[in-house]
Amino acid sequence: MTIRDCLAAGLLASTLAFGAAAVQAQDQPAAPAQQFDDSELESYAEASAELRTISQDWEARMAGAEDAQEMEQMQVQAETEMVEAVEAEGLTAERFNTITRAAQADPALAQRLMQMIEDVQGGG
Repeated sequence: MTIRDCLAAGLLASTLAFGAAAVQAQDQPAAPAQQFDDSELESYAEASAELRTISQDWEARMAGAEDAQEMEQMQVQAETEMVEAVEAEGLTAERFNTITRAAQADPALAQRLMQMIEDVQGGG
């Protein structure tokens, strides 16, 4: 699996975990305590909201896949779209996943991010 695949898998997982605010960071150590500036967290929230939309869109499309090959092609397209969405918000996929792992280890950060994501989505 390439690094891009790992990052994309992390991004995909982020859209499925507690309101798009956490990544199932399997095989990765917990992130050490870090400080993130407000700008990064805002970018993260914007990207998370977009990833949730992308994930929901592709989930619906993938449900209609006719075979495994078509499903795999769709997954590649979805992952590419997700990486591009994160980068459009000024974060690398790696930094996005670092923030996610930090949120998994820090309930206060996770709560803050969930609130920011809700605000972005118009729920708060």
